[in-house]
Amino acid sequence: MFILRIIILTIGFSMVITSITSNLAEYKAPLLSINMVSNHLKNWVDNTEHKKTIRIGARTIAAVPWIKAFYSARNYKPVWLNVNGPLSRAYTLARAVEEVDKEGLRPEKYHVKKINKILKGIRQGKYQSGGFLHPVHLAALEIFLTDAFFMCASHLAWGQVDPRLVDERLLPEQIEHDFVALLNQTLETEDFLNFFARVVPKSREYQQLKTALVEYRLLQKKEKCLRIFPKLRLVKGVRDRRTIPALRYKLGLLGDLIQTSALDDTLFNDEVELALMHFQIRHGLKVSGELNEETIQQLNKPMEEYIVHLEANLERMRWRTYNWEDQYLVVNIPDFSLKMISKNKTVLHMRVVVGKQYTKTPIFSDKLRFVVLNPVWKIPPAIILREKLWKIRHEKNYFKRHHIKVTRGWGKNAQDIDPATVDWRKVRIKDFYGKYRFRQTSGPSNPLGRVKFMFPNKYNVYLHDTPQRKLFRKEARYFSSGCIRLEKPLKLAAACLRGNRFWTPRRIEAAVKGKLKQKIKLTKSIPIHILYRTAWVDKDGVVQFRKDIYGRDIKIIQAFRENYFPSL
Repeated sequence: MFILRIIILTIGFSMVITSITSNLAEYKAPLLSINMVSNHLKNWVDNTEHKKTIRIGARTIAAVPWIKAFYSARNYKPVWLNVNGPLSRAYTLARAVEEVDKEGLRPEKYHVKKINKILKGIRQGKYQSGGFLHPVHLAALEIFLTDAFFMCASHLAWGQVDPRLVDERLLPEQIEHDFVALLNQTLETEDFLNFFARVVPKSREYQQLKTALVEYRLLQKKEKCLRIFPKLRLVKGVRDRRTIPALRYKLGLLGDLIQTSALDDTLFNDEVELALMHFQIRHGLKVSGELNEETIQQLNKPMEEYIVHLEANLERMRWRTYNWEDQYLVVNIPDFSLKMISKNKTVLHMRVVVGKQYTKTPIFSDKLRFVVLNPVWKIPPAIILREKLWKIRHEKNYFKRHHIKVTRGWGKNAQDIDPATVDWRKVRIKDFYGKYRFRQTSGPSNPLGRVKFMFPNKYNVYLHDTPQRKLFRKEARYFSSGCIRLEKPLKLAAACLRGNRFWTPRRIEAAVKGKLKQKIKLTKSIPIHILYRTAWVDKDGVVQFRKDIYGRDIKIIQAFRENYFPSL
């Protein structure tokens, strides 16, 4: 009996020792895992020298320079994990990344599915071995979360796409951000749900368009696959049982038709006509109130197409931040319009003509400094070769008929010559650039018209009048060589010279009737912004869309879909 008690006590003591040893092992194991996580982080980071991106499994890690700076400064200690596994901030960041679709970003680009999969697997115990969380999965989770933070922050602040992919002349104007410092600050405050608000554009235009994106995503869920294919020409008074109900539904979904309890929803009545006109206005179409081919094409666009154009315009707003002054001019290329804004109110609005497909008007900002009345046109050599060379070589008296003067040489050696004395068929192409200069005197045939507005820039683009007034009656107006032609140049001149007591509107009109060239410096330069907006929200809160005339949205959307990562 005594021996039996000794055996029982021995077994019990052994079990206690085993339990204690086991508990100690369980306590030390996570510490060992965290150290191993740090080792994995160090190995990954140390092997990234001269690399812009690295691969972890099937995922691309793009924020390599920031990741390296961040972890090397903290001796590769994890920030999203501790001895017990993922911290609550890891789950909070994952939720914040899921929300970036409201900003026009695609959450799947920022490892959100992989992050959630690992977090779920940890909760379910899938990544444990002998009671330990596997350090490789923890290190991967750590890297994915940090990369997601840096990439989301940089894309929201600077955009996902390098603007030069859209237009090689378009340089990004980035606000400086220290994203490593931003992550350290956010770790201190634990405010991961709101940290994106620190870097996104603060402008009203951006916030309005962001709201429109959310609304159109909701409309996408309500959208029915109804397409409009009328058998007859539909105008007011026509009845169509198949097309009119579909038309009413689509116009109601988009907010152009205020749905009422119509007694007959197959009739094209006043209500439908007004809604259709509203739709045409906010899509830059000819306002006819008729269901024509162009309107049908726009109505049949799936909601996804509207959404990607909203995303593209949000992206474009992230490329640069505009400081809207008390007074400024803004040209929207796809809208073919110019506005003068004074104290947040539109004081002047007019139609414009912009550049052709092969002479696209560039996007930039500058300051309008002076106005020229009765301008002389110094014809660029590129325009001479592209548009006038055949006429110069084959039409007699071309120069005389169009009041074009020719100068040979430069500086002190420059001299006016009689162009009839030159055999232009034998003149070499390079001589049109280096030997001859061409200028057209002011007059009714001068392409610059009676007035031009100068803001000296590297693109040699400016605003000017035009004798081709019929072009302003067209809906799509891209006919110029890059400069911007104005519908109401004299009104703009009067508005720009309002602070000048001498140059009243009456004196401006009197001056342009003569042939004397006059250069008038503005008392205060006026900022001018030449933009490319295919989607925006107007002052009445109505979402406007325009055609992507230069295909610039298409390039942005393509870059989105190709999982493009700009160089950091």
